This record gives sequence, C-alpha cells and structure tokens, in this order.
Amino acid sequence: MAADLVTRELASLRDQLLDLSLRNSLLNYRPSKTRSLSIADTCVDAIFARLVGAGSALSFREKGVGSSAEKLVSLATELTAEALERRLSRIAKEGASAVEEQGCTMLFLALGTLRWKERETDEVLRSAPLVMLPCTLARKKVGAKYELRWTDEELMTNISLKAKLATLGLEIPDIDPADDEFLPSHYAAAVAAAVASKEAWEVVPSVDLGFFSFSKFIMHKDLEEGVWPEDTPLAGAGMLEALLGEGRPFEPSTLDMNALDRKTPSVELFQVLDADPSQQRVIEEIKRGRSVLVEGPPGTGKSQTITNVIAELLAMGKTVLFVSEKMAALEVVKSRLDAVGLGGACLELHSQKSTKRHVANQIRSALEAEAPPVPKIAGDHDRLDALKLALNDYADALHEQIEPLQKAPYDLIARLSQAWRHFENREIPALLFDGVETLTPTEWAETWQAVGELADMMGLIGRVPESPWLHCQPAEIFPDDEARLRQDLQEMLRTIAASLQRQSELTKALAVPEVRCLDAVNQLCKACDELLGAAAAGFAMQPESVLAEDWQRVAELEQLVAAVAEVQQSRDATTAPFEPDAALPQLRSVRKQLSYYAKRWFRFMLPGFYACKKELRLLYREEPPTGLEQILTDLNACITHLEAAAVVTEHDASGRAAFGADWAAENSSVDALKAALVWAPRLREHLSAGRLTATAVQTTKADEAQTREQLDALYAPCQDFVEQLQRVFDVLKPDSSAIWQTDLNAVDFETLAAQLRLWTTSLPALARWSQFLPLRARVAATRAGFLLPLVDAGEVAPDDLQPLLEVTMTSALLKHVFQQRPVLRNFVTDSHTSRIQDFQLLDADVLTLNQLRAARKLFDERPVLAGDVRGSKAALLMEELKKKRKLKSPRRLISETASVLQAVKPCFMMSPMSVAQYLQPGAIDFDVVIFDEASQVRPQDGLGALARARQLVVMGDSKQLPPTSFFDRLSDSEDHEDDDEDDEIATMVAQLESVLAMCKGRVQEFSLLWHYRSQHESLIMVSNQESYNNTLRVFPAAAADDKNYGVHFHCIPDAVYDKGRSRQNRKEAEVVAQAVIAHYRKSPQTSLGVGTFSVAQKTAIEDAIDFALQDNPDLYEHFQSDQPDHFFVKNLETIQGDERDVIFVSVGYGKDSTGRVTASFGPVNQKGGERRLNVLFSRARQRCEVFCN
Repeated sequence: MAADLVTRELASLRDQLLDLSLRNSLLNYRPSKTRSLSIADTCVDAIFARLVGAGSALSFREKGVGSSAEKLVSLATELTAEALERRLSRIAKEGASAVEEQGCTMLFLALGTLRWKERETDEVLRSAPLVMLPCTLARKKVGAKYELRWTDEELMTNISLKAKLATLGLEIPDIDPADDEFLPSHYAAAVAAAVASKEAWEVVPSVDLGFFSFSKFIMHKDLEEGVWPEDTPLAGAGMLEALLGEGRPFEPSTLDMNALDRKTPSVELFQVLDADPSQQRVIEEIKRGRSVLVEGPPGTGKSQTITNVIAELLAMGKTVLFVSEKMAALEVVKSRLDAVGLGGACLELHSQKSTKRHVANQIRSALEAEAPPVPKIAGDHDRLDALKLALNDYADALHEQIEPLQKAPYDLIARLSQAWRHFENREIPALLFDGVETLTPTEWAETWQAVGELADMMGLIGRVPESPWLHCQPAEIFPDDEARLRQDLQEMLRTIAASLQRQSELTKALAVPEVRCLDAVNQLCKACDELLGAAAAGFAMQPESVLAEDWQRVAELEQLVAAVAEVQQSRDATTAPFEPDAALPQLRSVRKQLSYYAKRWFRFMLPGFYACKKELRLLYREEPPTGLEQILTDLNACITHLEAAAVVTEHDASGRAAFGADWAAENSSVDALKAALVWAPRLREHLSAGRLTATAVQTTKADEAQTREQLDALYAPCQDFVEQLQRVFDVLKPDSSAIWQTDLNAVDFETLAAQLRLWTTSLPALARWSQFLPLRARVAATRAGFLLPLVDAGEVAPDDLQPLLEVTMTSALLKHVFQQRPVLRNFVTDSHTSRIQDFQLLDADVLTLNQLRAARKLFDERPVLAGDVRGSKAALLMEELKKKRKLKSPRRLISETASVLQAVKPCFMMSPMSVAQYLQPGAIDFDVVIFDEASQVRPQDGLGALARARQLVVMGDSKQLPPTSFFDRLSDSEDHEDDDEDDEIATMVAQLESVLAMCKGRVQEFSLLWHYRSQHESLIMVSNQESYNNTLRVFPAAAADDKNYGVHFHCIPDAVYDKGRSRQNRKEAEVVAQAVIAHYRKSPQTSLGVGTFSVAQKTAIEDAIDFALQDNPDLYEHFQSDQPDHFFVKNLETIQGDERDVIFVSVGYGKDSTGRVTASFGPVNQKGGERRLNVLFSRARQRCEVFCN
C-alpha cells in the first residue's frame, strides 16, 4: 500500500515536468520581439566551427553592414544598430539572470530547424530547433560589441522534439557529444532522413539565438521507473518514501542544548565558523542523523550554517549533495568553504561549471593539492573547554531562575541597574525587605502593580502630609456624597457662628469667661443646669460657703449631717428610760458588762452580774426591764444618740463654715443639709474652675427663667452641631487626635471652623483621596508595606516609588541569591573580562584549528590513485585526468568512478536540473542532501535529489517567495511583451508548492533566530514584526542616526507611471540610474543592488543605466557580473537569496499622466504579495533607499 501510494505520487509529480504542448519553444519556436534574435547568416557549419571548433567568439552586425573581414567574425541580423543594441542588451541580461537564478544555461544558439505538423490536416508548419548550442552573451566594456561564446557545455539533442516525434512513430537520432567530427549539417541530414515519410515536413538551415529550457524534460526522464536499477527502485529510493508515503511521525528531539557544552568536548567538533545557539542546535541535530527542516528568515546565517554542517559531515566521513536553483546560494557556500580550506572537497556541477573540462580541472586540482599542515592542537581544546565551563557556570548561575520567584539574577541585575540610573546623583533611602526567599511571581506582580497604581494616584493628590484630607479615612466618594458633605460643612460653619453668638451672650450675662470649644460649652451648660437644679431643689447657694475648705472633706460632712439626723430622730425616744445625767462613758461600760454576761447561762452564779444590775437601776428612771435583750436595746439606742450629739457638737465649726446659714447644730434642717451635700460639691467644682461666679449665682437667683432661656439658646445649636458633625465624621472618618493633637471636644471653635472651611474648599480632591486610601491599604497588604512610612511622610516622590521598590526588592533578592551561589558571590569583573577575552581569542584559534583539522582529515582519507589496477575506478579516473581532448561527459565520468570520485570530492554542489543531467540513477548516492532556498524549488524538481540521499536537510523560509514561473515564461513559445506579465506570474506562483512545504510535518522543524544582515534595525523591523511576529533577535545599530544606514525615501513628484502601455516609470528609472552612478562615484567599495516591483520597471532601469554608462565608461567595471557582490537589477521574483550593502527599491507604480493613483502594484496585489515585500525589503545590509512618485 505504501509503495503504491509513493508510486502514484511520483507519477503525479513527474507528469508536471512533461510539456509536449505547442507552448514548448523546443517544439514550436516563435521568435520573440525582445528575447530572441534571428541570424541572417545560415552557414550553420561555419558558425559551429567558429564557436565550437575554434572556441572563438562571434559578434553581431546590423542590417546591411559588414566588410568581408567582419563577416568572418560576426553574425548578420536584420535589425538596425539601435534595435540590435537594445535586443542584445536584453538577451544578455536575461541570459545571465537565468544562469544565476536557475543554475543552468537557458540561452542557446539553435542551428537548423525542423518544419513539422502535429496532424496531417494542420495547415501551419511548426518550427523546432535541431542542434542546441549553449552560449553566453556579454561585452567587455561600455560601447564594445556583444560577443557570443560557447559555454563549453555539451551539445544538446532536442529531447522534447525526440519525445514528441516518438508519439508520432518517428525516431530522430541523438547528438553524440563525444563525436569530434560532428557537423550541424550532417545532423540535419540525418533528421531529414528520419522524417522523410512525412509530407510537407522539411529541415531548413537556420540560426536563432533564444531561450530554451531542457531542464523539465531531463528531470522527467530522470524520474522514469525504467531508468532506475531493479535493485534500487525509484519508489524506495532515498527520502522519497518518507516524504511521499503515508509518513511516520518523527521522534521529537531529545537534544539538551544546555548540556551540550558540558558533555561534548570541543575536540570532537569540526565547526569552522561561528554558530549561534539556534544554528548550533541545527548542526547537532543533523550530526545525529536527523532529517530536519530549517526555517531561516532573511539574514539569519543559512549559508554559514550550511558551511558548518558540510564541514561537520565531511569530517564524519559522510557524503553530501548540496542543491540550490540559485547559483548565488551555491557560490556563497562554496566561497565560505574555500575560505576555510574545504573548497577542494566540493565538486561544482551547476551552470557553466559543469563542462567536461571544468569538472576535470576541479578533480585534478583536488588531487594535486598540497597536503595541509598537520594541525598542532597543543591543548587548545582543553583550555577552551575549561574556559567554556567557567563561563557557562557563571552564565548558568546568572540565568538560572530563583525559586519560587521564577526570575533570573540576570533579569534582576538589569532591573536594578535601570532603577539605579533613575536615582543617578541622588541618595537612595536604605530600606529593608524581609522574606525574599518566599517571594512568588504572583506576589511580585501584585506588589509591583499595587505600588505603580499608588504612585499614579500620588501624582494626582500631591504630597500626602500636605493633603487637606490627611488622617481622614472615607470610603469611596461619589458626586452626591460630595454635594451632601458641602451642604453639611457649610451648615456646620453657620452653626458654629450661631453658637459663638449665644455663648457670648450667656457668658456676659453670667460674668464668666467665654467658652471656645465643645467641652467648654458642655461644662458651662452643665454648670448652669446644676445651678438651676440646686435652686429648684431649694439649695440657696452661698458661694463663700461652697468654696470652704471643709467641702474638700465631703465624707466628714456627710457623717455630720447623718449625726444631726440621728440626733433629731432619737432625741425623745432614746433618752427617756434613763436619768438625764446618765453619762456616755458609764452607759458604754454597763453595755459592755451586760453584753458579756448575756452570753453566759451561769451568769446568776457570778457576783459581777449582780453588781451590773445594781448599776443599771441607778441609770434607769424607773425599774429596768427584766429581759437582758431589752436592756441592751435601750442602751444601744441611747449610746447612739449621745454619740451623734457629740459629733454635732464636735464639728459645729465645720458645719457653720460649710453650710452657712443652713447650719443650726442639732436643730439644722436635715433636708437643707442634704441638699447642700448634693449640690455644693458640684457647684464648688464649677466655681473653682471659674465656670461659675458669684455674679452668675446672683444672676440666676435673680431671674432663673432668663438664665434657662439663654442656656437653651446656647445648647440647641450645639446639639445641632454635634449631629451635623456626626454625619460628616461618619463619611470622612477623621482621626481627631491626629488632626488636632487633642480630643475633638477640646478643639477651639475657630480652629475647628478653619478645618471645616479647608475641607469645604478641598472637596474636589476628596474623591481622589478616597481612591488613594484603598490603594495604600492594598500596598500595605503586599510585600511593599515598608514604603508607606516614606509615602505618609512625603519623603518619596511618585516617580521614585516603583524604582525605590525595585532597588529594595532586587537588592535583597540579589543578596540572597549571591549567598546561595558562590559563582556570583565570588565574581570579579576584571577576572571575568579576562576569561572572556581569552575565550574569544582561543575560540577563534580553535575555529582556525578546526579548519586545518578538517582539511587534513579529508586529505588523509583521500584515496591514492597512483598504482591502481588497470580498469579499476581509480585507474579510469586517472586516465581521464591525463586526457587533453575527448574527455568523457560529466555524467559518464561520475557513473564510472562514483565511489572514488566521492572520496576525492565528498560534496557535490548542484542544481535540481544538474542532478538529473549528471547523476545516472542508481550509480551514486549520498548520505545527506541539503536544499537551500527550498521555498523556491518545486517538489517535482527536487525529487531527483531526494531520491539520492538517506538524510534530508531543508533550508528555506516559508515567509519568502514560493517557486516562480518567471523563467518558464522566458523559454516558452509565446511572446509576452504585451502582457502584464508580473500579474500573471504572481497568479501562477500562488498555485505552486515547494520542497519546503512538502517537508513540513514530515521532518522535525527548527528555526534560526538571530538576524545578522541588517546593520540598522529599521531594515528588518517591518519584516520582523509583520512576517516573523518579532521572533527575530536583532542587534541594535551602532550609529542609529547615521544617514549611511537605515531606510530612506525619495519622492519623485514629477515621475509618471505609464499605465496600460509600457508599464514603466521612466523618470523614476532615470533618477534611480543617476543614484546608482552617484553611489559608485561616492562609495565604490560598497556593494549595490536594485530591486523593482515589476519586470517592466527592471527593464527601464537597465536601459537608463546603460545610457548613463555611456557618459561614465570608467565605472563599467562595477557592473560586471564576474565581480564578487556584483551590481544587479532584479524584479520581485528573482531577488530572493541576494543581499548587498545598499539596496535601491524602485516602486515604479504610482501616479499616471492624469495624476491618478490606482491600487495596482503588480505581484504585490496578488496572493503572497506580503512574501514578496518581505523578500524585497530585507536584502540590504546597511541601507535601503525607496524611490516612488
């Protein structure tokens, strides 16, 4: 089932390579107005002899011009000089571009034509070229003639024609590349003989220079089941089953990159260039045999990574097939490998480097190369590993998260440094932060947010100590609350004024001091109430009596009054039984004796008892009672009376002083005395405190009703004030003692009124204060409560609050973690810097050492060919290298010497077409195939390479261009000069898939993350944001304001887009051309490229530059394509993979002759337009200049 599925998928993809329709210019050639040239000379054998036999060049001459000498070295055309120049310029540029972008020659000189018909009934004869001679067209300098040269590649049979005729039952011969006697006329005759049975068909001599593509048919042929060996069927070859079959889920990577440095000694690595962590990951995965897809956004070092991968694989003894359609991609990697001494291990088999002689020279050069020096390791790797370990230990300690906070010291140091910068040249308060070891991310976030919100609010309310609402704790204040408060506060102020007026009247009337606070008012009211109460109780107060010192001994006075009452109560009843002269001492003695005898039953036997009774008889007026209890009762009553009378007599002076006129000793009015006991202490207190005076007493006595009226008049507003105050305080919840440093009742009315007025005018700020309080409480509930004393004291500005929190928290955290991590605690900057410098030097030395080690390893493993048995592969290869002529084709040479050749050249560098062209199925395979710019390779084009390797590495970028049909159109039989070809190309490519897309989900995917190309972040900023979600790690510009870097815009207001006709903006093209010339005048050492939105604008700029070079011939060398980083003009479809120091972008589209701008921007408007812009605007290293009207 799986094999059947692969077979079906292969068949489907293979069919997409076959084009036997009349659109194929190899079957139905029709000259193009701009991309082909018909030659008037039809001496095909002479032309062939000049180009191939003599290896000379041919120029061109315009119509009707040419001496006999010129006719020998030039080709006649029917064009005028100007038209010929324009046509040759266009063909030369398109030919060079095809080689660069497709990796194969597409410009051919077609010698001879078969005129044929698809059906006998057709009236029109089709033209199919016969002998295809691959050529280059170029000139050496401005004004020089264009020269046509053979590329030294093999002659090509028109295999499309051969296949088409086979469907009609005809067979034409193949061209034998090894036939030194070959002539086009002989081949034409052979073809004529093969089709002689067809009426009206004819072979005619003709010479045409044009674009033809053999690649699709060659790749189709390569994928035919019949050409693959039976023991290596195509469906099971290489990676095809894994990519085209049902697919098996790949095992996720288990590679621990953090442990790689510790577990892998550097001596085991053969990397020859620097590699960042994302590149390192890819390299290690590949070394472990994993097939990978690598997303490499612009400028992330794909070629650098490929170079390292190839170096590592070659050092492991593996064979590599490196594939890319773009010659630039192959050459960049080859130049890097050359630079590190590994270029000799590569066999270039693409473009015009795949000729027999060039291939032989590459092999010969490798075999004849001198042995690289034996590298002297001398412990460099060990020293590097030791430094790496020390640096990694520090980095790990610096970046390992602190638990449970989940932040690394590195982050904390960065935050602390930023906070310190905030306090630059200022003293930072020293605060303590406890419990750092338990700080959690949630607590950190909540604390940070709470402090930030508090700081914001502090900025609105001002310094806390200066707030009029300080010490108030209101709940949330709403607008209606503010209105009610304003009303209450204003009413309170009025009440205070009224109260002050009333108390003034009262105090004047009573001749007492004015009262200035609620407490004083209460005391005055109480004094007056008690004065009036005393009067109502009948107590006629005499101030001098109330102020007597005796009232300091109220208890004694109470006893005195009790004695008076006792005397009066018992005066008659208690003394009646006894003689008037009975003395108190005698009565007490008798009571004592009688009490003693009353407790003894045998008293009758005691003589003393009878003596006591005798004494009793003397005391009683009459016979004493017979019962002892009655006698004791009488005695007690009499004694109590006499004792009370004695007290009254003893304290008579005190009674007179305290009670004044109410005192009459035993005859005093007890009620009056008791009233005095109730009221005198109270009134004494008021008199002593000055709240009452003799005048007040007299005034009250004189008119109690008026005093009561004045008292009520004072008390009523005070009561209202208290109620109002309670309402206000219920809202504001002030801390009175904190506001006034005393109890509210003791606050002076004026002070209180001043506070009320302040609150009234500050009501607009109350809502903010009510919002501040919960924020403060929230901070108090977090770990940042230590900041609040500073906040409350106004000793920290709002802008300083979060930085102060940062300094305090991070300092405490770092102190804690430094105690836990000795590597950080013992860190010394100078020592660490020294280690870094040593590592950098040693790392560079080791990279150089790796280059020597890898080169020496390859040299030592290279086979020694001398002395091999005749007929062996090694001997065959040596014999071939000795030849001067009649060299074998690259395909045959590789097929016959594959194993030996791979030992000499373990890395083949090819295009998809050259894989099919030069690698015979089953004759050679590779351990690893590496695709570069895989997003631009169609799946069917990549199948041949995929079938020849056991491990796959796909490099590309799904955010860049998919495969383009641009060069398919270049070689088809239709003339597109009048079409809007850019829109059509965009529509076609949107339907195509790539090798990159085919591999997604089939192999594990990795990404390169570090962007190196752009030397100014603005060059990649938009792409990073729009295409890569800001995942690229971009380095900041060294000089952000340097005009030589970054993105610049040039508006050309008088430029006009020729909409609907040439589709060019010639004025803009002229400005760009002049800018190009000015660039090379000013900065010839800085590489330059031009990108355009359309093919038409590309042509306009090329023409403008050609014209400008006529006045600047000394600059022509900068425009030669054989220079490194040579100048180019490319449209959207062909610029991917190129980079230059400076890129000029010509939009072209814009205002037309009527000043109208239409929203039409060619391919950018189509699906995938954003990918084109991503490619176009990410090509520059230093500067990108955009030109538009």
